[in-house]
Amino acid sequence: MTRNAVIDESDGRTATQSQHGQSGARAEVRVLLSLAPPDGTTRFVDQLVAEPNPHQKTLFFSWTAALFGRYSVFHVHWPEYLVRSNRWPVRISKHILSWIFLARLKITRTPVVRTVHNIEPHEPGTRSERLLTSALDRLVCRRIVLNPFTQVADSVLIPHGHYIDRFSKLQFSSRVSGRVLYFGIIKPYKNVERLLEVFEEWKVEDSTLHIVGMKTAYTSERVLGASQADPRVTTKFSFVPDSDLVREIGESELVVLPYKEMHNSGAVFVALSLARPVLVPANEMSDWIKNEVGPEWVLTYQGDLNLSTLAAAVAHARGLDTSTAPDLSGRDWALISKRHFAVYSEVQRSKRCQL
Repeated sequence: MTRNAVIDESDGRTATQSQHGQSGARAEVRVLLSLAPPDGTTRFVDQLVAEPNPHQKTLFFSWTAALFGRYSVFHVHWPEYLVRSNRWPVRISKHILSWIFLARLKITRTPVVRTVHNIEPHEPGTRSERLLTSALDRLVCRRIVLNPFTQVADSVLIPHGHYIDRFSKLQFSSRVSGRVLYFGIIKPYKNVERLLEVFEEWKVEDSTLHIVGMKTAYTSERVLGASQADPRVTTKFSFVPDSDLVREIGESELVVLPYKEMHNSGAVFVALSLARPVLVPANEMSDWIKNEVGPEWVLTYQGDLNLSTLAAAVAHARGLDTSTAPDLSGRDWALISKRHFAVYSEVQRSKRCQL
């Protein structure tokens, strides 16, 4: 299959019928995900398994399941997290178990699917991690990409889904004039420091900035001390439950994601699912989303974020018709689940994927 091919959007019916003759019987697909079970939040796994399929059994990752479970396809997301840990004894154990796991995948000829969230990990790993993830990548026979600009072989495009259904039962707040929001885990490439620098220059009386998300070992002192340095800044460095996240986004006039690099971003679709415009760096991916959902919802800038860009974006957001919403119809999770099932069915019957 060529790069960014289109997978049959049925549910694998035609392919499975051809495998079993004219009987119409479908083989069950047993998929092991490299992810923990859903926890009722906006994590990717929660959306991925939200639509049940009677012909698919999904197993969630544990070393017991990986080494001794019964599954016909392994689907890996963020492969580096199979081996990462802050504690070196755990990290060593994970490396040993991972090599055993890879041996099992190879011996049993289990097809491996990988969703390519990022071309490279945002934090560099150790040499042993890179060796292991490279060995795993050589077993991958189909790659799922989230946008058409991910240049990898043997790929199929399945876009990131929306969060409309996830948020539909939660309390939504009214906009607060002048409120700007950054949300998400705080790492260097997210460039929150630059947002703080620009916001300090924005001397509008009712302006406020909320920074909400988990801090990491990489979070700078500038970000950690932001609320002490400027009383207009509010910070919350912890896991944010969906109810709080929806309230924060609802109260914002504009969500700003000033990333240094943005190849994919679930945060963009979290904001858009709640009908709040986002300001992001201009690149081919953000332009692609802008063309899809409407240019009034995805605002972009070239180079570094600056004061005029931020002020203009807030003014634009304030003028939006609050009764409208971005077009996210192409990112429905029911359709996305069918596309994933089609990939699983295809690799399960592919002789090339079982070599």
